[in-house]
Amino acid sequence: MKVDREYFYELIDKIPKEKLPELRIELLKMAIPEVEPTPEEIEAIERGLEEFARGEVYSFEEVFGETRKHDKEDNE
Repeated sequence: MKVDREYFYELIDKIPKEKLPELRIELLKMAIPEVEPTPEEIEAIERGLEEFARGEVYSFEEVFGETRKHDKEDNE
């Protein structure tokens, strides 16, 4: 049996419509390479989770409001 893209196109056509979301997820897993986080990224994630657990959260406006304000001024 020849397994090429055409084979999979035909196979996909046989999959029930309600199963397509599951297929999408599985295909994305295969198509997008996994990237392992660096030790620095893991540390930053852990630090962020600890801050969140302590209730140290910020709104979008608190984080980006000043930047957006400067962006608007630069564009004027």
